[in-house]
Amino acid sequence: MKASLLPCRSAVAGVLLIALLASVAAVFHVQASPAPKLLIVHSYGLDLPWVGDVDLGFNSVLQHFGSQVQVRRHHLNLLNHPDCSHLREAAQEAQQAIDDWQPQVLVLVDDLAQGLVGARHVLARVDSAPAAPQRDLVAQLTAGRCTGQRLPSPTFVVQAIFYAGVNGNIADYGYDRAANVSGVLEHKNLPALAKLLRQINEAAHPPAVALQLLNDQSSTAVAESERYAGQHWSPLHWLDPVNVSTFAEWQQQVYSASRRGAMLLIANYQNLHDDQGRIVPAEQVIAWTERHSIYPAVGAGTSFVGDGGLATVAMSGIEQGEVVARMALHYLNNGEFLPQQSARRLLIGLHCTLARKRQLETWSLYRGLRATLGPAMRVSEHVYLETEIQGEKP
Repeated sequence: MKASLLPCRSAVAGVLLIALLASVAAVFHVQASPAPKLLIVHSYGLDLPWVGDVDLGFNSVLQHFGSQVQVRRHHLNLLNHPDCSHLREAAQEAQQAIDDWQPQVLVLVDDLAQGLVGARHVLARVDSAPAAPQRDLVAQLTAGRCTGQRLPSPTFVVQAIFYAGVNGNIADYGYDRAANVSGVLEHKNLPALAKLLRQINEAAHPPAVALQLLNDQSSTAVAESERYAGQHWSPLHWLDPVNVSTFAEWQQQVYSASRRGAMLLIANYQNLHDDQGRIVPAEQVIAWTERHSIYPAVGAGTSFVGDGGLATVAMSGIEQGEVVARMALHYLNNGEFLPQQSARRLLIGLHCTLARKRQLETWSLYRGLRATLGPAMRVSEHVYLETEIQGEKP
């Protein structure tokens, strides 16, 4: 009887041994296959609300993946340091972070990050046209202000790039012929912006006869100026866009627009310098503009109303963070690139106190916004909602 139990004990011991070996093998497999690395590079710092919006959207998707992905963030901080030497140093520091950590995936936010970092990691498609001669992207991104600032080639090339917040043309960065790039464009919804401009102008006394696009000389502002010119702004007469680098030049242009009967359209105003070369706070720029512009000023950026402006129609940073996160994680899970997308979710803002101060008929503005947003719009001191206009494409 006892002898008959020996085979059973041997079998149990064998099963335990196999289980132990399997556990040890699993531990070594986990150690040998760490979670993939994903590096997010922002053109700006956390002092710009847009950066927080993109991160909020990204984190809302990432939280469902736990520790399956290693994520780091790197900020170029180019909003408050626009000088050419800092721009070059910021690009080199980002590349050093990439060389040191060697991520499988790179997520780049805003145009500066694409030109300073992403363009150096493009792997061309086999069927693409021959690469164009190397351009001075730094000079291009700074409207020719930083010539002779070419950047060296990276020692480590990232295999997958995903972009968000791109206002310009992806061909400027070689992305149109890239085999390892995809992302989400931030091209403004100009038809929706034109609707809001008309509604505000109809409520103004007297109404403007022209429209002036006024921006700083940031890469984003310069990149998208031509896109605005293609929109139909009637009955307002479209004036040539103006980009300035100093607050003094900005003030002159505000006065000039008022003399020409033009209301202002403003998207980028965070990179203006005073006479000491220091950045003028965004709130100060908008407050001064509101006091001195005869006609209403409308924004096309997410922070415009928060900075003290009257109204804005912008593309949601939260949505772009969500979309680019899904694209990057899909690549890590499946090894394939989802096709490029365009942002669709609008952020619409209205500062009702300023509307009353300008003696605008606020109820007509509410009716116009309701026609755009639908009946769910709440009447409050600040209307600041995200929505997607069905049938409206950027």
